Amino acid sequence: MKIMELEKTTSRQHKVLNKQKVLRKQLALSAVLMVVNSTVVMSAEWAFEPSVTMGATHNDNFRLTTVEESVSGMTLHPKIRLSKRTDVSEITLSGHTLSSRYDDSRFDSDEIMLDFGSSFTSTERSTVKVNAGISRTPTLTTEEDDSGRFDEVDRDKDLISFNPSWEYQLSTSSLLQVSYSGQDVDYNGSTSLNDYQNHQVVGSYFFRQNEKNQ
Repeated sequence: MKIMELEKTTSRQHKVLNKQKVLRKQLALSAVLMVVNSTVVMSAEWAFEPSVTMGATHNDNFRLTTVEESVSGMTLHPKIRLSKRTDVSEITLSGHTLSSRYDDSRFDSDEIMLDFGSSFTSTERSTVKVNAGISRTPTLTTEEDDSGRFDEVDRDKDLISFNPSWEYQLSTSSLLQVSYSGQDVDYNGSTSLNDYQNHQVVGSYFFRQNEKNQ
């Protein structure tokens, strides 16, 4: 019995010691992260940029039909932009809404958009950029800009975009770029507009010569 009790006591002591070791490691790691994070924060530049725009509008043929529909209204467009910049990176997050109210309430609309952008310079010549965005816009009044067609029933158009790219500075006058662009569009059950996806990969070469890089 005493041997069993001694083994149990020894086992408990080992568990306590292991917990203490783990705790010390966690504290050490937390301290390192705090130092690293404080260094980044001190060397970073933060910016917060809010804005609000108001406007008045009038259109004598709002839906571009043979039977003209004249409307007048007001727009309210608040924006918020948050950015952080360091010597080798930049991150931006922006969001805005556009509310339109007309004398004919059938054309009232609300748009919501959120955009994310980032860039990271891994070496003196190489830069990686990632941009993404989501938006919700009404098809009743905005789809004409994209497809030249209107939806007879107002539905929400949901758009998700993703655009990463890589740039490499070959010389002071030449640049190589590889980029991908992807879009996913959902018309939420529209009978006249079809959901779609769009994917594109592009390789580009840029050359610029002036007096400084001759």
